[in-house]
Amino acid sequence: MKKRSNTSWVKVDVGSERTPAPSTGKALSIPINDITVDLQPGFDSAMLAEVVRVLKSC
Repeated sequence: MKKRSNTSWVKVDVGSERTPAPSTGKALSIPINDITVDLQPGFDSAMLAEVVRVLKSC
């Protein structure tokens, strides 16, 4: 049986063009169960969208 978590999801609307995310000079870490996705300034937002799609399908 899976443990229930207090995680909530938000909808992310991603365009079809591959454009770098605006640089704020700050890194971002997103913990997801047993993994952490680390995003650096200027990350590829389209690649993040692909990663999110894959994680949602698991």
